[in-house]
Amino acid sequence: MDPLESNLDSAVSQLERTVGNQLTSIDGLSTKVSVLLGFVLGIFGTLFGIAPRAVQHNLPVALVSSVLLGLAAVMLASSYRIAAYWDMPDPEWLLSIINEPPREMKIQMVQSLAGAYLLNRDAISKRFRRFNTAIVFFLLGVFTFVSGVLLT
Repeated sequence: MDPLESNLDSAVSQLERTVGNQLTSIDGLSTKVSVLLGFVLGIFGTLFGIAPRAVQHNLPVALVSSVLLGLAAVMLASSYRIAAYWDMPDPEWLLSIINEPPREMKIQMVQSLAGAYLLNRDAISKRFRRFNTAIVFFLLGVFTFVSGVLLT
């Protein structure tokens, strides 16, 4: 086997593994976003459902807390809208290059997988930034609620 063929095989293998790991990371992040969104909505419900008297006595603090929790919910929901992930190469595309010489097909496969990696990397980074921002808003909202409404 010539060195280029061997290098192309290695590149395809590595890129397939890397893109697969990215997709696993996306699934894990989706789970974390869902759980945190549940907590945010639960705390928000508690704010107005369980503790209405405490809210009435500390309305400005309750409003600040609800705004912070609302921002957290919006950031989490917006992270779901980031759906520009690229799974493995499209089967139709693979069928269109199936008659190419093996070397050319491998080169195109490496290019496709590398493009998928770059697109996924940027989307994951954007989604994590929104998730981290939502965590900050969530913690600030909970801290404001607990310290300003429940402890006074």
